[in-house]
Amino acid sequence: MSTADNATERQARAAQRAQAEKWFADGNTWVGLFENKDRASPNFGARVGLPFDLDAMPIVEVTVGKTRAPQLEKLPNAHKFVLVAICRDADEVVAEMFREDPANAHKPRFH
Repeated sequence: MSTADNATERQARAAQRAQAEKWFADGNTWVGLFENKDRASPNFGARVGLPFDLDAMPIVEVTVGKTRAPQLEKLPNAHKFVLVAICRDADEVVAEMFREDPANAHKPRFH
């Protein structure tokens, strides 16, 4: 990885951590990380983190590997995104968002 790539990844990690810390600030949020599982999509493997209120969407109502992302204006193909991680703090969000799958190294990572 080049120096520029390292700097870009550090910036992306810092931005993701800052966003996650905002989401968790209320003490009643969990974050679902969803990954595009459509192998025909040019965005296969891309991930997106979405915050959920524990009262409105209890964790027990979702299943990793089965739950689909909710349809959102900013995520028009949400049905392609499947829950891959349930995160309860900013460290987990950053670790899971940047977890690398060697089989998808050439695919886009973030949305």
